[in-house]
Amino acid sequence: MSEELLSTLQKNLEEELTTEKMSEIDPELYKAVVVRIREIRESMGNGDSQMVNSLLEKEISLFYGLAADLLHVRLHKFLDRAIRGKNDISLTPEERYMGEPLYDSVKRLLRITEALHEGHPSVLEESSDSCSVKYIAVRFAETVPRMAGVDMKEYGPYVPEDLAIIPMDNAKPLLEHGQAVEAWVSQI
Repeated sequence: MSEELLSTLQKNLEEELTTEKMSEIDPELYKAVVVRIREIRESMGNGDSQMVNSLLEKEISLFYGLAADLLHVRLHKFLDRAIRGKNDISLTPEERYMGEPLYDSVKRLLRITEALHEGHPSVLEESSDSCSVKYIAVRFAETVPRMAGVDMKEYGPYVPEDLAIIPMDNAKPLLEHGQAVEAWVSQI
């Protein structure tokens, strides 16, 4: 199974590196790699020699390296094609998760460059206004007293393990001083 999966990864990577068009790859490919790496890790240390475990670590490195390289090459191609206005892209679910926000950024880039080219200051003003306050989900590691947000709202007080969505400008010092950590939405 490992050899077949490694061969598939290598073939897909070579194809992506040698063609301009994005290839269609198995939407389950990255999941298969994760499952195989987990299986290898679970089998390590079961009385095997240090040499066997070292070989298993090298196998994990091969899987990871090929999959990460494939992911990077495909995302670069995705961005390049998006900037050129091409939308004929076939992405895996994981690539889509990473690519959709990038695609939105590319659309914004094109909108701003068009406004620059056409001399439309209202587009620049609108874009500045829409980005005035950003929010972030945080998990508090320490007690934090009530605070005034940059959005003129009150936040807190918070105790350790509290979750909150607060303005990014308020969160930065809390994150830098270890009073809070960024919380992924799936954790909330």
